[in-house]
Amino acid sequence: MALFDDFLAVVESLGVAFWAGAAAGYAFLAAPTVAHEANDLDLQARITGTVLGRVVDVANVCEAAAIACALLRARDADERPNDLARALAGVGAVAALRVFRTQVMPEMTRLQQAMGGSFRDVPEDDPNRIAYRAQHKRSTQVYGAALLCGIAQLILGSIRSRT
Repeated sequence: MALFDDFLAVVESLGVAFWAGAAAGYAFLAAPTVAHEANDLDLQARITGTVLGRVVDVANVCEAAAIACALLRARDADERPNDLARALAGVGAVAALRVFRTQVMPEMTRLQQAMGGSFRDVPEDDPNRIAYRAQHKRSTQVYGAALLCGIAQLILGSIRSRT
C-alpha cells in the first residue's frame, strides 16, 4: 500500500503544482510583461482573458485528480485531518475558479464591450470603465483566493507525516 500512497502523493502534488505554477506564473510574470510590452489595453485584456480561461480549464482537471488523490489517501486515520484539509482546499480552489470563470470573466468581457471602443478612447469617469476597474479588483481577489488554496494544498502535502 505504501507504493500506491506514494503514487497518489505524486499525482496530487504534480497536479496542484502544475496549475498553481501556471496561475502564479501568468499573474506575476507574463501578465505584467504583456501589460508593459503591448501598450494596448484592449489587446492586454483579450490575451489575459484567453490565457486565464485556459489556466482555469487546466486547473479544474488537475484539481479533480488532486482532490480524488487526497480523499483516497484519507484512509489512514492518523493522516485523515491533513488529507481532508487538502481536499477541502482543492474544493475551495475549484469554487473560486468557477466564480472567476462564470461570473468575473464574463462580466469583464461584457463591460469591455459595453464601453463601445478602445480603453484609450473611453473617459476614466465612464460608468462602464469604473465598473470594469471594480471587476478587475474582484478578479484579482477571486483568482488570488484560488491560488492561495492551491498553495495551502502544497504546504499541507509537504508536511504530511510518513509514519
